[in-house]
Amino acid sequence: MTGTVTIEHWRRLAEPEMAKLPVDIASALKHISQKLFIPEHHIRKDAIGALVNLLITSIELYQSLPDSQDPLIRYNARLPEPQQQLLQLLKSFVYEAVILSPDVQRGEYKGQQIVRSLFEAFSSEAERLLPANTKNRWLMADNEQSKMRVICDYVSGMTDEYALRMHQQLFAASL
Repeated sequence: MTGTVTIEHWRRLAEPEMAKLPVDIASALKHISQKLFIPEHHIRKDAIGALVNLLITSIELYQSLPDSQDPLIRYNARLPEPQQQLLQLLKSFVYEAVILSPDVQRGEYKGQQIVRSLFEAFSSEAERLLPANTKNRWLMADNEQSKMRVICDYVSGMTDEYALRMHQQLFAASL
C-alpha cells in the first residue's frame, strides 16, 4: 500500500456521496469499502476485484446499429444509471484524493519540465541531437511547422524511462 489514499480520504470524500447512490449500490459499496483499507494485501485486492466485478457484470449490450453488415459494430455496451453513478463517484474520488495530491502533482510537474526541456533542446539543436532516422525526417520536412511536428512526434513517442535517461544524458553535470 502506497499510502496515497487513506481511510480518512475515503470518509471525507466518498462516504458523503454514497448517500446519493441507490440503496442496493450504496450497500454493496459500503460492504466492499470496509475492506479497502485493511492492511492485508489480499483482502484489499479482493475488495477492488469486487468493485470491478460489480461494474463489469452490470454492463448491458444494446443494438446501436441494427442494420450494420458487421456484427461486431451492431452492438454497444453501457452501464445502467446506478452503476454509472458508482463509477462517477469512484472517478471523482480518485481525482480528488490521488490526481490532485501534491505528490502526484509534483511528479506531473517534473515530467512536464523534462518534456519541455527535451523539446527545446531538440528544436534548437536538431541536427546535432536527433537520432539519425528522426534527423532525416526533420531534414526532409518542408517548413518550420513540419520540422517542429517531427520533434514533437519524437518526444511524445518516448517512454517515461527513455525520456528521463535522455534528459540525464543532455542535462546532467557529468560528461
